[in-house]
Amino acid sequence: MTLTLRGGQTPGKLPEQLNVRQIELLNRMRPGEKITITSLRKSTGEESMSERTARNDLTGLVKLGFLVRQAQGKNTFYIRTEKPIA
Repeated sequence: MTLTLRGGQTPGKLPEQLNVRQIELLNRMRPGEKITITSLRKSTGEESMSERTARNDLTGLVKLGFLVRQAQGKNTFYIRTEKPIA
């Protein structure tokens, strides 16, 4: 009998889909901590970061299970999950 698990992440290795900004954000956030698009743009020190870039970074982290999206529209915020980075 053979059991094959696919789609998993190699332990100790970051997912290839993460960019530098996303990795830095995950390293700064603790589980349960909240962040908004506005606070992400301010915290990065990148004044040129567009709202779309910030939204794409956060959405990518939601898809990978590192963040959970709450509320809608201007009230949207994201909560860091317990999922380990590596």
